[in-house]
Amino acid sequence: LKELAGRLGVHFTTVSAWERGRSAPGYDLMPRLASALEIAAQDLFGPLWLTPAAGEGVRGLRPVPPEVWERFRRTAESLRFAVVAERLRRGSQISEETLAARTGIPLPGLLEILAGRRAPELLEAVSIADALGLKARGSPGSPGPGGREGTAPAPGSRPSLARLEQGIESLAPGAQEGILELCLLLLEWIGGAGE
Repeated sequence: LKELAGRLGVHFTTVSAWERGRSAPGYDLMPRLASALEIAAQDLFGPLWLTPAAGEGVRGLRPVPPEVWERFRRTAESLRFAVVAERLRRGSQISEETLAARTGIPLPGLLEILAGRRAPELLEAVSIADALGLKARGSPGSPGPGGREGTAPAPGSRPSLARLEQGIESLAPGAQEGILELCLLLLEWIGGAGE
């Protein structure tokens, strides 16, 4: 732990807290973490990192309890959402204050989400996506059937990907890649929202 902490320029207790699932590194630290671990940055977010088999065959590793893997998975989702949302916010030249006003999320909470330090609730994620130009059918504030305002998605419901892609086609060409990535994230979250 001390060696990794030294490579990252953080105190070893910080790395220990990450290992125990008590906290998570911010997305701004991910490139340095990937470099220190000698892996590609995307592997920190990819499926290999999020499986109990990751690191299999490496001496000195002990099995990771399922609840810790779940915390890692949620942290990775938070960081992935933060990276995409922050990239879209900057690309759209929307200030953090403006985004907070558009979403109704208090600025300190929004900053925590955009830094990847806190996972957004489903409605916060939809609200952020909406404020960044994505309007999923069935999301709060989006037109529902007959042009009326929609409601929160029912647990397990999925907006039509084709409908989302149609909305994306009308966007500026440079913004489409990031918006599609955010759409897919929202589809995953909405599809898994049974809480």
